[in-house]
Amino acid sequence: MPLNLQNDENTTGGYIKYMASTGTWMKSEKMPDGNFGDVEFRFQQAVFDLANIQTGWGLLQKGQAPEWVMDESISKRALKPSDGREWKRGFKVSIFSQELFGGSVEWSANGAGANDGIGQLYRAYEEKVAEGKLPMVQFDGALPVRKGMGSTNVPQFSIVEMVAAPAELSQQGGLAVEVGTTEQDEFPE
Repeated sequence: MPLNLQNDENTTGGYIKYMASTGTWMKSEKMPDGNFGDVEFRFQQAVFDLANIQTGWGLLQKGQAPEWVMDESISKRALKPSDGREWKRGFKVSIFSQELFGGSVEWSANGAGANDGIGQLYRAYEEKVAEGKLPMVQFDGALPVRKGMGSTNVPQFSIVEMVAAPAELSQQGGLAVEVGTTEQDEFPE
């Protein structure tokens, strides 16, 4: 049996980043020289695969590939790595927009602003969850907030509508949330 190493046809392999310091978005894009770089873009609407969101411990350092220790599920937290590095709670979610990304991209983050924003969005999703449907999400700007001794910009999202899950988003595995569940949120308020 061969190794399953091929990328999906409709997956760009790209990523997006939320820049909490400025409340703006960056996406990976192929540059004229053939290399990939980060380009600012205006986030409008996209389908978020919140049915398959992953949470865990992330180590995101500039110039380094992200490292993750993922939770078994959103209700079963992984142990925090004890290697002395600055691991923080975070998430990974696939997002689809043919117009913005040419397919699906991954958004992963472990910053306070991004965590707050995705936590608020996830709570709204839990109220509307429906079998085979995913939220069409709109970015409504950023809300400046004080956190500890600093400040951040929390991305504000709204669910425009629940849509049929695009074929381009992987629907493998079980749902991250079950319809009608009363378990406590992964993301505290």
